[in-house]
Amino acid sequence: MAREVDLREHVDYVSFTLRAEDLPAGARGQTGSLSDRALEVARFTTEVLGARRAGPPIEFLPEAKSSPPFNRLGAASVRLQQQLRGIPVFLGNQVVRFGQAQELQRTQARIAVSAVAEPVITVTAAMAAEAAVRHLITSDPDTPEVPGEEAERLDLSSFSADILAEFPDLPTRPTVFDEGPLDEPVTASLTWVPVEKHLRLCWDLHLAVSASEGVFRVLIAVDDGTVVYCTQTVPAACVGSVYTVNPDSPRALVGFPRPWAEYGLDIGADLPESPPPWVERNATEGYSARASLGAGGAPVSGTDADGSLTFTAPDPVGVEQMVVNAFYGVCSMHDFFHLLGFREEDGSYQDVGVTASGRPCTRVNVEVKKNPIMGTAHWWPSVPPAIRFGPERTTGRSTALDMTIVLHEYMHGVTIQLVGRGAVRNPFLEPQSRGMGEGWGDFIACTLTGQPIFGGWVKNDARGMRRFPYDDSFPVEFAHFGLLPDLGKDYYRIGELWCATLLEVRRLIGTSLTIQLVVDALRDLPINPSLLDGRDALLLALGDRRDAELMTQAEHAEATRRIWTAFAKFGMGIGAESGGPSLLGVVADSTVPG
Repeated sequence: MAREVDLREHVDYVSFTLRAEDLPAGARGQTGSLSDRALEVARFTTEVLGARRAGPPIEFLPEAKSSPPFNRLGAASVRLQQQLRGIPVFLGNQVVRFGQAQELQRTQARIAVSAVAEPVITVTAAMAAEAAVRHLITSDPDTPEVPGEEAERLDLSSFSADILAEFPDLPTRPTVFDEGPLDEPVTASLTWVPVEKHLRLCWDLHLAVSASEGVFRVLIAVDDGTVVYCTQTVPAACVGSVYTVNPDSPRALVGFPRPWAEYGLDIGADLPESPPPWVERNATEGYSARASLGAGGAPVSGTDADGSLTFTAPDPVGVEQMVVNAFYGVCSMHDFFHLLGFREEDGSYQDVGVTASGRPCTRVNVEVKKNPIMGTAHWWPSVPPAIRFGPERTTGRSTALDMTIVLHEYMHGVTIQLVGRGAVRNPFLEPQSRGMGEGWGDFIACTLTGQPIFGGWVKNDARGMRRFPYDDSFPVEFAHFGLLPDLGKDYYRIGELWCATLLEVRRLIGTSLTIQLVVDALRDLPINPSLLDGRDALLLALGDRRDAELMTQAEHAEATRRIWTAFAKFGMGIGAESGGPSLLGVVADSTVPG
């Protein structure tokens, strides 16, 4: 039995995307806060589309009633979580998008419409936690995400569901258990899941097993203890980090921090003359990152040379160099995304400020490991979050020394915050969504390093960690939207398709504009987006720039045509279709709209 389990009925989800002009007049004419207007739009759409007829009344909860998530150009998207009796519905959500004048622009949704199986809770949260651990013990690990890498399995037999905290009076009954042999405490809460034509009540558990095995999300039915769903949620990457690219070139002496101008982006009038210092006192720790050997190790100290604090490791490929390189890469990414508008209200990573929903911001812990870990490097969604870098198993080269890997991993943290806005641990669970997470990471890695090869140094292979170089000869016939049904859970191949498409967009409209559109578009995506959702959000972000008079109508029209050209090349033209972010209902199309 494999660890990955999914007993859901995907046909019990209704998916739709509607423009403002497609909605009833009553939905367009609402007044009040954006959250209230979004709720009315959701009510109208579920009634008109008949989603209510198949099951109980559909309820929604806005993610933030008092703080609408405006983007840097003044547009806003309100994300609504589907729920029933105060309990969330697994992956059920609707996004309502408003323009800069707060006019309704469009809405998209994925809603579960099953009947309700009235639950009899015979399985407690403690029983569910132990059942989830038993499943991980007795099931076979799925195919490793990186060929040739097999995670060492942790002995979980001593786990006991000892309660640390519980809140039985809340509808979701959240409960926290002692971690025991696991890496972190186990959390559990109730959620509805569409199974066998009914919404079935389940315990929703998060288990952080270990750095080598990762984090699992497991859904256990409350009536009979069935494992309804199990998936690995840590977005694992591949390889490498630092120098400015990798050790194939000599080390470069750079500023800590780098001047704003080095990033090649527009410098907003609201920014200070230079970025805040990366380093507190004299070591690799500051407000945006702390880097060390292992989780509890000491940061690397610099030396005072002529009044200047300098980090120069004696061994150019030793442990200290790995830590310094990873620290440099993560801090650079923080400042780069700050320029692009990823700020405290979005949940950017630093020990300063709070998010729009009132959660404190936290810096990233950067952990360099001596032994191999899952995926050779990964983003770990703890509090505070961590990025872990280990050696590649076949070459022994550290992923902390290959900058394509460092940038890829940090991008996981950016996409998780902007798409999920911190409301969920990982907003990318479905096949297309998980592939997009990998593709965004590859896109940033290749764009910022100027390398068409991802993880080439750490793998010591001219092809790197992917099947093909990401250059203008990338073979479309092996990465095409129409091939999605054949890819299954090969998220890296889906990621290749997404990255190759974005890089084609970059070739046609330019690097700076593409990067800004990619970041701006993340805010408008639903949780678990599809590739077509990503295409549409990119075009919406382009429209925002026209509306903000950052480009002329003619420039917008030409950029729009070129973006459609890039997507059509990979089968995502105007007529392309998909049954949401799954691999069902995929229809490729190469048509560019007139």
